[in-house]
Formats: sequence, C-alpha cells, structure tokens
Amino acid sequence: MKLVFALFSPLFIIHSVNAATFSLSTPKRDYLRYELVPLEAKIEWSPGEPVTGVVPVVKAYRGERLVQNSMGEFHLRYDDSSRAYTGGWPIPFNPELGEYRLEVTVPLQSDRFVLQNSIEIEVSGKTLPSIDTAICAMTIEAQTDLIENPVSNPLGGRWDWRNYLRWAELLCANTILYSVGWSVEGKVTSEEPWLSAGPGTFGKLAEEAHKNGFKFGGWIGSFLVWGKPELGLGYRYCWEYEDGKLRRNHHVSLNDEKRIKDIAKLARKIDADPNVDYVGFD
Repeated sequence: MKLVFALFSPLFIIHSVNAATFSLSTPKRDYLRYELVPLEAKIEWSPGEPVTGVVPVVKAYRGERLVQNSMGEFHLRYDDSSRAYTGGWPIPFNPELGEYRLEVTVPLQSDRFVLQNSIEIEVSGKTLPSIDTAICAMTIEAQTDLIENPVSNPLGGRWDWRNYLRWAELLCANTILYSVGWSVEGKVTSEEPWLSAGPGTFGKLAEEAHKNGFKFGGWIGSFLVWGKPELGLGYRYCWEYEDGKLRRNHHVSLNDEKRIKDIAKLARKIDADPNVDYVGFD
C-alpha cells in the first residue's frame, strides 16, 4: 500500500524588504538657525500600499558627529492624510552654521531588517560682528520712569537719576543694559503694548551714558507678558499643564504675528537712537 498524503500550505503575503521603497523629503534645503525642519518619509511596499506600524528614528549629523538636542531621540509619526511619516526636526539652540545630514532609520519585521535614508540641509544665519573689547555690563530692570524716580549716589550726596552711572562706575562696568520693553497686563493696551516708562527713558539714559564713556544697550522682554494673565492684549498665549489642568500662561506664542510686529516696531525705535550700541531680546 502506498502512503498518500497532501500538503496544505496556508497563504502568507510576505513583503520583501528589498521591494520596499523609502523616500525622504523636506520642503527646502536651506534653513535659518531658528527654524523647524519639516520631514516627510514615504515608505511603501508597492505604489499606494504604505508601510504602517513602524517607528522611523531621526538622527542628525554634523560631518560624522552626532548632533544632540533637548529632545533626545526623535521619531516621525504616521499621518493618515498624506499616507506618510511626518515630523519636524528642531535645530538646536545656537548651532554651528553649515551642512547637516538628517538620517532616518526604519526597523522592519521585528527589527530584523532596517531601511535607511538621509537628506542634507544647510543651516544658515547672520554672522555676528566681533566685539573689540570685553563687555562688563550693569543691567537696569525697572518698570517705572527712571527720570522721575532718582536713586542715591553710592558715595553720598543728592538723589538723581544720573546716579545710575555712578553705580556703574563703582562696579567697574563699561556698558549699561537697560530693559526698554515691558508688557504688563492691565497697564498697557493692544494698541500700545509697552509701558511708556521704558521708551520714554532710554533716550536720555543712552545719551548720558555716552557722555560718560559707557556703551549702552536696550533690550526687550520679547514673548513674556507680566501681570495677571487677563489675555486682553490680542495675543495668542501658550498652554501650560499644571495640577492636571491645561491653562493659558504668560508666554506669547513664538508664531504670534502681532507680537512679532510689536517687537520689531520697538526694536527699530531703539536701533534708530544714535546713542544705542546694542539691541537685545530676552
């Protein structure tokens, strides 16, 4: 008797790793140092059949050196609308300018196989002028009018707003940095978002500083609004999570166009003063 047997093979659809296509793109090649770099990774077994359920890992390199930032390991997430993995790589604070390589690694089939692709970008920014001499600065932070609120002389004598310069001399400072731009809820308006004391004082203070041989700089409290958060200045405020709740905080969104225009307007006013050597942003 002959043994008769049959083999039943269940149907498996197995995708070859070699057959998967992996494209990586970004909208442009050149980015300014403060921009977010959008990335889109399209991974498909075949046209119109995306690979899902994987975790693409992004690493950035400057030459052969791995670039670290506060986020640590960065992943792309699958977006149903574009049928691709997307995300934005944050350029680290104050980076070296030049070429960077963004490398995306995609583990497949329980990490036994890996797809890799990379893209090169150029990070640029304004080159700051060199400083001839070291700066030793005394800062003045005040929401009140310094002209109308004199201070004592460190060596005695009458109270006068010019005594700020005497304090700078006592500290052996060669530069005075003054907080020009303050936005305080309840004390300013959407049309006039800066306390009048700052812009009204800095011109006289800058002139007096130059007369006495000091360099002078004015700086702006850029995206932080002081006072009770009444949210009445027409800005888009950031969200903060605290005690299990989401709430708006004092920080204005970095993308708020009104705030950017308000800052730029005040910065131009500071920069136009012939006695101002530095313009700063906090």
